[in-house]
Amino acid sequence: MVSQTIIISKKSNERASEEKAISINTRKLQYCGWQGNRDSFLGTPNEEITSDLSQFHHEHCNEGASPEQLTAWINCLDVLKTLLSALDVPVHVIFEYLLPREQGRRPDVIFLFEGYLFVLEFKDYHRVGAAHIDQAQAYARDLHDYHNACTSMTIAPLLILTRAGGLIEHHGEVMALGPESLREYLGNQCRSLQPVTDAAIFLEGDYEPLPTLISSAQLLFNNEPLPQIHKASSAGVPETVAFLQLLASNTAQDNINRLVLVTGVPGAGKTLVGLQFVYDASSKSDYSAIFLSGNGPLVKVLQYTLKSRVFVQSLHGFLKQYGGQSSQIPAESVWFYDEAQRAWDDNTAMKKRGANSVSEPRELVGMADRTSKGVMLVGLVGEGQEIHIGEEAGIGQWADAVAASPTQWKVYCPKHVVNSLERVSSIETDERLNLDKSLRTHRASDLQEWVEQLLEGKLDQASELISRLHKDGYPIYITRDIRSAKKHVVEKYRGFIDKRYGLLASSKARNLPRHGVNNGFGSVKDVGAWFADSPDSSQSCCQLAETATEFSCQGLELDMPIVAWGNDLLWNRQEGLWHKFEERSAAERPDILRKNSYRVLLTRGRDGLVIFVPEDAEMDDTYQTLQHAGAVEFGAI
Repeated sequence: MVSQTIIISKKSNERASEEKAISINTRKLQYCGWQGNRDSFLGTPNEEITSDLSQFHHEHCNEGASPEQLTAWINCLDVLKTLLSALDVPVHVIFEYLLPREQGRRPDVIFLFEGYLFVLEFKDYHRVGAAHIDQAQAYARDLHDYHNACTSMTIAPLLILTRAGGLIEHHGEVMALGPESLREYLGNQCRSLQPVTDAAIFLEGDYEPLPTLISSAQLLFNNEPLPQIHKASSAGVPETVAFLQLLASNTAQDNINRLVLVTGVPGAGKTLVGLQFVYDASSKSDYSAIFLSGNGPLVKVLQYTLKSRVFVQSLHGFLKQYGGQSSQIPAESVWFYDEAQRAWDDNTAMKKRGANSVSEPRELVGMADRTSKGVMLVGLVGEGQEIHIGEEAGIGQWADAVAASPTQWKVYCPKHVVNSLERVSSIETDERLNLDKSLRTHRASDLQEWVEQLLEGKLDQASELISRLHKDGYPIYITRDIRSAKKHVVEKYRGFIDKRYGLLASSKARNLPRHGVNNGFGSVKDVGAWFADSPDSSQSCCQLAETATEFSCQGLELDMPIVAWGNDLLWNRQEGLWHKFEERSAAERPDILRKNSYRVLLTRGRDGLVIFVPEDAEMDDTYQTLQHAGAVEFGAI
């Protein structure tokens, strides 16, 4: 595209107006397929615009535009030229704005004004679809959250259905419009808006989306810094890392062992804290660090993604090499234990490793006691996520291990877990060790609380929370048709190669296989490929063929999971309580493990959640209860 000169009127106290020329070479900047003011748009032939869009598409998607895409552009151009020919508004038009780091995500059209932005998503349909609403709202949400030029802007998402005539419908923050109603709506909305002073501020602005755990590890492993995401910064992740680095330096100087517990809600960045610390430690001279996890799937996914077994290691392999009667001493002086609340107790350790084995906390503390230098043991604690037999002891056994140690230990934790560490005589508390804001769910900080209220049977409170979730761009849907669930996520993320969706289910649900959800042992053959492969891979979660259970997905995430709710946790209408499926269990509190399993499953989504409830009579009360708690049926959109 050739360079364009855009003349914009600007008010000031000294002059009524002045003309400012802004030259933007859109082909050089490569931020969008086409951009210009209203007059430039109306004066450029459709053939020239579609040619530019086709070239842009080829450059950034590595393939030519399909006939369907060309038709969509032509329909969009016809609608907008008719609209802007009738409306004399000072709009700056941007086609196919490419969201940086998003691997092809791009809103169809942006109408830019001073302090105001419309996101227009065009669909060649005559009826509103939930996936299309989600897509339009997600663009608006992400621009607000991650684009530095948009944080103070008003952003309005519009869904334009080219076959819908005079349609005008409110769907939360999204306005769904037909071509005939678009003119009146925008005419009213744009009447008092002013022309943008400098479109380049938006086009060249920083857009820094939150990376997934997998992409974060890739960046670190490839010696690339993580983007300075304001969402992560506001959640306290940098402060937590810095505080841990201070404690590690103190440990190296005074040779006193330290136990540090970092707590947080699902998706708050606990694992990211550990990965960032271990990466930074590679350049330190006074200490080195290792990241350990008893979460086998997490280890496999990260090792698969990084093509390395060094960066992240299995806790069980670490204990096998250095624990027990071994005389070997680890070279690292800072040991991160991910999901520390899931540490094996004495009984489980003896069953798994032999008669003389002790709990994992006692094993690790004993190993630290044998070293000649100070060790800092960092436990990353995900609260309320104990799902295995033998994990019910929680973090109290860490206090027991330290209390029984013959050497001096200093213990650090956030204030709210002090009561779980009663046997420790001296504890220092610091709230930098508590990450209480979810990053995984973008702006949906109420998700964890909604799940908690749901599982506690407080349905009215849950319903109030879910309305805020939907408004903030985090939809929670419910359906009894697995095909509708699959269709929704496929449509929502069509063409987005970095997005991941898949089937999740409890391992104890007996009724799901006959509904096409295989939740049996080993249902995911290669968990690394399932989470990390591109959507077109036969092993990818996006194929919607294999189902990950709570044991396969804990500590990991999808953009929008389909959670199949089974008959292992049913709502009892008469008692107003959740009841687990009656079966023999060696667990001390099997009811807690069942609830925690669903807590894990329901908190894996970054963009939203679809809950599938089978059409079984025994599931009817559960389905109605989830509706009572605010989950929205697709047909109600």
